[in-house]
Amino acid sequence: MSPVVRTGPTGISLSKAAIVQIPHCASLKHGFWNLSVYALGPASHPKMDNSHTEWRKIVSLGQETINTPIFTQLDADKLFLVTDFLTTFVLAGESFNGKAVKNLKLAVYAPNLTRNSGSDYNISVYVFEDTPCALFYCAEQEKRLGGVLIGDPKSLWFQDGGSSLCLSLEDIG
Repeated sequence: MSPVVRTGPTGISLSKAAIVQIPHCASLKHGFWNLSVYALGPASHPKMDNSHTEWRKIVSLGQETINTPIFTQLDADKLFLVTDFLTTFVLAGESFNGKAVKNLKLAVYAPNLTRNSGSDYNISVYVFEDTPCALFYCAEQEKRLGGVLIGDPKSLWFQDGGSSLCLSLEDIG
């Protein structure tokens, strides 16, 4: 639901809690999610065994208690973590009753016209989570490949329910 966000340096003791802002793509208005924050150990909890470095669920959103190692605030497109330790975080989600909706972004790239000598084109179609970092990564990758964005990226909602995502490209000049 979010990019993986690394904070650090790990293993230090903070005198005040830090607030970490993480973008996410869960459509909270249109879907039902069970969301959880995971952290990469050993720093994902101060009392964890230092010999294990694996993803661990730190908290399920809405189920924080006084003993929870972090507290969360969820906005329409951002998650705020209040934490007294630094590590690598990610927001994960699973559909509740098959009704979850995810914000996706569609971007279509084609070769630059000056670089193509024929009438055949390879078009690259990307569908990715609608977060600023995913769009940036896609644009950087296509820049290295010499691709040019065809039109503005389009946002769409994708509902969990077992149906396929079907795309149709028509009238591309």
